[in-house]
Amino acid sequence: MSYYGDFPPVVTGSRSLGRLGNRLALTAERLADALDRVVRQGDYAKAAARGAEHMAGEDGAARTAEAVERLIGG
Repeated sequence: MSYYGDFPPVVTGSRSLGRLGNRLALTAERLADALDRVVRQGDYAKAAARGAEHMAGEDGAARTAEAVERLIGG
């Protein structure tokens, strides 16, 4: 199940990274600046907190084991 709809600032932020222009012109400094702008957005922080709350309530190890068992037919 995808939760991307709950995190529009992440999508918006990743789109802003695309505005850096030519990929060959991408430098570590430009990437760091773009990522810094994304994570400073208040909406991003709120979405990250909601995601953390959601994940804290899940048993990731058990869900992973169930998925692996389904894949191998167990």
